[in-house]
Amino acid sequence: MSSCRLVFACIPALIGCEQILGLSEPRGEGAELADGSTSTGMDGKPGDDSSPQQACVQLPVFQAGTKYSVANATEVHVADIDHDGLLDLVANTGTSSSSNTSWLAFPGTGAGQFGSARPFGIGITHMVIVDVDNDGFNDVVGAAPQAVIVRRQSSAQPGSSLPDQTISLPGATSVDVEVGRVNGDTLPDLLVHTGGAATVYFGRAGAPGEFDPGPAAEAFAHLVDIDGDGLADLATQTLSGVRISFNRATAPGVFDAPTTIGPDSNGGLGIFGHLDGNAPRMDLSLPTATDTRVYTQATPRIFTEMAGTPFNIGGSAIYPALIADINGDGRDDVFADRFAAFQCPTPGTFYPAAGPTQRFDIGRPGVRLFADVDNNGKPDAIALTGQNGMTFNFIEVSLQ
Repeated sequence: MSSCRLVFACIPALIGCEQILGLSEPRGEGAELADGSTSTGMDGKPGDDSSPQQACVQLPVFQAGTKYSVANATEVHVADIDHDGLLDLVANTGTSSSSNTSWLAFPGTGAGQFGSARPFGIGITHMVIVDVDNDGFNDVVGAAPQAVIVRRQSSAQPGSSLPDQTISLPGATSVDVEVGRVNGDTLPDLLVHTGGAATVYFGRAGAPGEFDPGPAAEAFAHLVDIDGDGLADLATQTLSGVRISFNRATAPGVFDAPTTIGPDSNGGLGIFGHLDGNAPRMDLSLPTATDTRVYTQATPRIFTEMAGTPFNIGGSAIYPALIADINGDGRDDVFADRFAAFQCPTPGTFYPAAGPTQRFDIGRPGVRLFADVDNNGKPDAIALTGQNGMTFNFIEVSLQ
């Protein structure tokens, strides 16, 4: 996964975030998992060691996947990058996981189908697809060796690009970039990581796609609007939980002293989403060495552990990969590996119920995000498959 990502950058019809997990072999109903528990089958029934639970939600059924060939991909995105109203598939390609030579876009053709690959020809190792200049067209912000590249889409010729704009970072040992609203104006801002340091770059007024360096930020932090006030906060994954620094509402761009949420996370990835009816405030799903904890914000900026958790939805890996609406009922669910816990109409309750032996197997390994690519109101599963070391050779789309 290259790196663990806390940020959820959602666009219309796109749900989830990209993250590469270890894959598991398909298992049948009641099959024994690596942790000694049993799985829930595709009909939602738990294994023989548990009593059946009545489903409180419509359970998803995914069709067999359609594969689109890529080479050594490390991440996949879904976005309308040519402004034709259809979602497209985007993935990086290269000769190895450390040599990403171009990006491929498979343009959407309707009904969840995609056309032949179109190369981007931009050598970046991570991208954010976002409208960086507020013109209503999706642009690309990419991390490149010793630089951040901003590639803006031409509003006069949708699908074509304006000349690249570059933030030069000489001497940087590695580069990563995130996008959020930090200082309270209407322009997107950047959080740029260069090895063990991070810097906020503020969007420059009157100069679309240009950014000015601002204050330093905590190394390895991520931008997330945690308290739902419209300003991005900082979240940093640590071995002892998630460290959060809230953006000061009275002085946007200034971050308060950090507080740590959760117990020892065993290095697992904390994920933010909406799990207890408190939107737009975010809840936190955090794995430990033995289970998954959920912390909610009934009061802004104050987290308490959700009743009915911890639970374990993973197979051999218990880490949550996504918080996303999987079945299209408008409520966020928790997903790991290939297993889901669906949020019931009563916020903060789940099917299957909390417990180490109950989980619902969606039957689609390698899922990185859920997006309604065929526009039928049901999120579809977007996976990376054909594992080749730390990279993958196919984008696989399973419609629901």
